[in-house]
Amino acid sequence: MSDVLLHYPAFRYAAWWRTTPANPAKANLVLTGVFLALLLFAGWRDHSFILAGRPVGLLEHPGPWVYLVGQALLPFAVRSSVQKLQNLKATIPGTLADEYLAANLEEHDRRVDAWIDREDALAKFTYALLTGVGMAVLAWNSYSNQQPIAKVGFEFWDSSSFFWGYAITRFEKLYFWMLLMPCLVHLQVLVVHEMSHLLIDAARKHGLILRPYHEDGAGGTRALIDTVLNQLVPTFFFASMLSLSAMFAHRKFDPTTIGGLSLTCTLFVVVYLIPAIALRNAIVLEKQRQMAEVARRQAMLYDDVLAANASEDAAGALGKLSAIAEHLRKLPEWPQFARVVQFLSVAASSPTVVWAYHQSADLIVKWAHL
Repeated sequence: MSDVLLHYPAFRYAAWWRTTPANPAKANLVLTGVFLALLLFAGWRDHSFILAGRPVGLLEHPGPWVYLVGQALLPFAVRSSVQKLQNLKATIPGTLADEYLAANLEEHDRRVDAWIDREDALAKFTYALLTGVGMAVLAWNSYSNQQPIAKVGFEFWDSSSFFWGYAITRFEKLYFWMLLMPCLVHLQVLVVHEMSHLLIDAARKHGLILRPYHEDGAGGTRALIDTVLNQLVPTFFFASMLSLSAMFAHRKFDPTTIGGLSLTCTLFVVVYLIPAIALRNAIVLEKQRQMAEVARRQAMLYDDVLAANASEDAAGALGKLSAIAEHLRKLPEWPQFARVVQFLSVAASSPTVVWAYHQSADLIVKWAHL
């Protein structure tokens, strides 16, 4: 199985290396190191490490370092998620019936490969759309970095006033937004799309196994939603840190500080809801099936209890089945919903915390000089 990242233009250069097999995520670490060296070179040539007054220098702005950390680590996280999707039996053991997997696993693998190679229309459209969004982000950043004093009220290290910083970051952000992120988000969409398809199909074919007393408290289904949710966390955290960095520098709410985070939060909710709704439908159907089976057995035992030859065993079994039915009713139909709410609450409040900190600091400085 070839590395999934090698199927995308952002990582084609990794195949040029004389290493067997090629490791694009590690090659990306080297490229990240090159960008780091170029940024430091730009700061040295432009004398923009520290800028006097309100202007934000390279060493004063957290944004470029967040970009570099995200560029270095996100490929590892996304690749791991896709590998779990490709190795479904090990990822969600015992959650889907063996009969269902035996009948549908080959088709699942085919769909995954077709998406990665962008062979179907939806995969092609999604990748083209993501590349277009990346182009728009790059265009907005290039525009906002021209004449920043008129637009944001202060100068910063990679504005058009600093030749090397502006020029080098154009190449860095072109790679990041038009090559790297379309690849990574495209693979994340794959995980969401394919897991949703599996859940809907499993619900229709009774392929989901719901275990009322599973240790995860969700009938053994939490692994299904975690396959989607866990791979979103690094990207979501990265977007939050970018927004936090922008607020740290801009000190006000504007399209740069909250636009990206708002879009990311919205996408995070949508991306969670798509498989979560599919999983809920599958859980509801399986709960109904199991409760119907419990009710059928209860009816048989109840007839035994009413019969002349009633035994204590039949009465006890009837009570146990009633407890199982009650436990089935209480199983959550929205696994990990509380976790999603926690993520969104922390992310949404992070720019506000930084804004409040700056406002408080300004008030304290003014008070101290009275």
